[in-house]
Parts: sequence; C-alpha cells; structure tokens
Amino acid sequence: MSNESVSIRQAIASEVARQGRSQGELSAKTGIAQAHISEFLRGRRDWNTRTADRLLTVLGLVVLRKSSRHQEPVERRHGRVDRSNA
Repeated sequence: MSNESVSIRQAIASEVARQGRSQGELSAKTGIAQAHISEFLRGRRDWNTRTADRLLTVLGLVVLRKSSRHQEPVERRHGRVDRSNA
C-alpha cells in the first residue's frame, strides 16, 4: 500500500487479497459471520471498532497515526490505546 490515505475498509480488503485469505477462513479465526465479512468488504455493512479490531488483528494490521513528519503505530491493548512504543 502507498502512503496515501485509504479507508480501513480498503486497507483490509487489500490485505485480505494480498494474503490470499478466504472469507470463510477469516470467519473461523475471528468469529465474525462470513456474510458480514463479505458485506463489509463490499461496502454494504459498517462495523464497530471492536469487530474491525478482530479482523485487523488476524490480518496482522496496525493503525498508524499520520503526521507531517512521520507515522507512529498506535496499538490497542485491552480496549486502551498504548502509545508507550511511540
């Protein structure tokens, strides 16, 4: 992915394709219904942060805060944002 701004949906869809993961596999690993994964990736369903976080975790993705100088990872730990590594 480039450094251009993309939506979380776009980032997830791109990573699913890059990893060659099936929606069924993601469903089994996340506990999210396969139909809900499909609807989300097609833009027909929105998710809350907890649901998106489960999929981000399985895919190994982290959210970065964009700044004018550099990007720093912001990781979620037990519902709180951990900036100790930033």
